[in-house]
Amino acid sequence: MTKPLDGISRKISEAKDTRLYSRQRLTTEVRRLSRENEQLRREIDELRRDSQRIAEIYDLVVDRLSRDS
Repeated sequence: MTKPLDGISRKISEAKDTRLYSRQRLTTEVRRLSRENEQLRREIDELRRDSQRIAEIYDLVVDRLSRDS
């Protein structure tokens, strides 16, 4: 014969397992998103550097054209 508390203990244990699984899944997802975020930041930095180089070249072209005319 099972005691009523055994059923409650089992349910509590199952709930703890579910929370642990959810916490682990969330931790994994947070780590994945952090890596993705870092990669996007590097790409943005690279685009900013490219944009800066384009602006510098544009300024050189405008300067050269204004001197030649």
